[in-house]
Amino acid sequence: METSLRRRTADKRSTEVTSLRCTKDNTLPTPPLSGALLSSLETHLMQPFNSLNLAIFRIIFGFIMSFLQYRIVFLQDVLEPNFSYAEINFHYCFARGIPHVGLDKLVFVIIISGIAAFCIGIGLFYRLSCGIFLVTYTYLSLLEKTRYNNHFYLYILLTSILLVTDCHKRLSVDSCIYRCTSRNSHDSQIPFWQVFLFRFQLFVVYFYAGLAKLNYDWFFRFEPMTIWSGFPRFSMFRKIASLLLPNDSVQKFLGTFFSIGGLSFDLFIGFFLLIPKLRPVGILFTFFFHLSNHFLFKIGTFPWVMIGTNFIFLDAETLPNLIKIIQMRLCYKQKSNKIKNPEQPETTPTKRSLRMSKPLKCFLLMYVVIQVLVPFRHWLYPGNVNWTLEGHQFSWRMMLNEENVIMRINIIGEGKQDVFDPYQMRITVRQIKRMLTDPELVVQLVRHIKQNYVKPRDHNDVAIKVDMWKMLNGRPYQRYIDSDVDLTAVNQDSFSYHWLVPQMSDDSLNFTAIEKIRKRWSGRGYDVSFFMESPQRVYQTFLNPDYCFDVRLFSLNTQIEVTIRTRKLLLKPGKSVIIPSNAIHRIATIGHAPSIWYYVFDCHVSFFHQAQLYISEEGWKYPY
Repeated sequence: METSLRRRTADKRSTEVTSLRCTKDNTLPTPPLSGALLSSLETHLMQPFNSLNLAIFRIIFGFIMSFLQYRIVFLQDVLEPNFSYAEINFHYCFARGIPHVGLDKLVFVIIISGIAAFCIGIGLFYRLSCGIFLVTYTYLSLLEKTRYNNHFYLYILLTSILLVTDCHKRLSVDSCIYRCTSRNSHDSQIPFWQVFLFRFQLFVVYFYAGLAKLNYDWFFRFEPMTIWSGFPRFSMFRKIASLLLPNDSVQKFLGTFFSIGGLSFDLFIGFFLLIPKLRPVGILFTFFFHLSNHFLFKIGTFPWVMIGTNFIFLDAETLPNLIKIIQMRLCYKQKSNKIKNPEQPETTPTKRSLRMSKPLKCFLLMYVVIQVLVPFRHWLYPGNVNWTLEGHQFSWRMMLNEENVIMRINIIGEGKQDVFDPYQMRITVRQIKRMLTDPELVVQLVRHIKQNYVKPRDHNDVAIKVDMWKMLNGRPYQRYIDSDVDLTAVNQDSFSYHWLVPQMSDDSLNFTAIEKIRKRWSGRGYDVSFFMESPQRVYQTFLNPDYCFDVRLFSLNTQIEVTIRTRKLLLKPGKSVIIPSNAIHRIATIGHAPSIWYYVFDCHVSFFHQAQLYISEEGWKYPY
């Protein structure tokens, strides 16, 4: 028995020794699959990559940003309309403390920003220039919320990536200075994670813009592209389409074509640019798409920046090989000469150089997670994001809505109600346009009115309520904000705005009939304005005869009760009544379904809004 026990002990020791030897010889079983994948991904992201692609993009981006700042100051009359806020400065909820300097000092900030962008382009003091441009451009973007633009947000993100990457290793003044002053060899290679970060960000912009278009209006109704196809800037496309189609079908065809084309482009162009075999086709598509956007929508520098980003998606060998081909032809060499691959670094990267530091891993992971999740935050809010616009910004939701909003401000106090005249305020057209579509800015405006247009002794006894209606993508105007809520008493920092009225269902809408009515009256020289109200609600308004006086009211789908002064009448579908000027009239929805009615008038739509003391973008552009 003792002999057996000794044998077992010896076998156990032998096994332990063998295990230790295996450990030293690295012959242990392979790590788990997830660990191997992460290690392989890390090695791939740290592989050396030719920096020429990013250097060319840096030059394009820097010069375009420099021109953008130069244009603001010297070429276009946009400085004062965009940065001089005589009446009110609308702030982001997270940037209310940002100070607004005077216009003279702001010009200095813009010039500094433009110089920094130019230095980025030539690669001079690269890190410092990126930091200065990032700070100044972000400051200019956060000064006023009504200036928000997805393009500006993208420029900030791209500048942030430029700041942490080595896009100045080629074609830069810094690299020339380094070669002249240093005895060490200059390494023009960069780790692939720097290229990946740019490609990832651009893929997110394209793909998430496509996901945002997977909604009912864009995918099934082909709106707002059908509406926009009737605008003057689409006249050339209408002329071409009219050669093949009847005139009545041209606008619908163009709306369908541009909707499906835009959706397909955004969803798939990122994959085309990433897959080498499809990349040439993808680059051609980007040229056509962004050039058409430039001429149709006049969206500034964005198309040119996005065309410049195509260099980021090229393989490391593409540009060096192209340069060699050009050199060979210039030197009259035969076309059959073999083109060598671009020169590789003299020293092969060591195993240690293919490992990321922990701070770099955390940065990449955090950046990717934020950019993936933030655009989906609108799922946390109730209702349709295209209606409420909660979670709309910083989410790549572009070109989705054709909105017209009207708002009347009622000041209530001491047993009486007065309609505030909005046209006495000094607000720019851009501020009005963005304020009317952003509930947070509506609250800021209402508080500004109470602070500056209501006597201080009456502040505690005054409530301000708004009668606000929104028309989205060709629908009738629908109530947007609860007219019974005092907006001076709401919490503007609340997570969601409970005082927004949900969008009504489209079940009661016949879009074909609405469009026919619009075209019929437009052909007679009249304009039409449709309204839609929930059951058991009352709409009340009046007309100022100084603006618009020939107005007729029609019921479209259900019977409504119309009260003009003291006279009541039931208006059946298809019937109409003349609305007298300088008199209050009420429209009550008496059925169990939403009611739809419309006004026909011979004045400009801006005058029709002003006649009711509504704030509107059209009314602000064309005051009476």
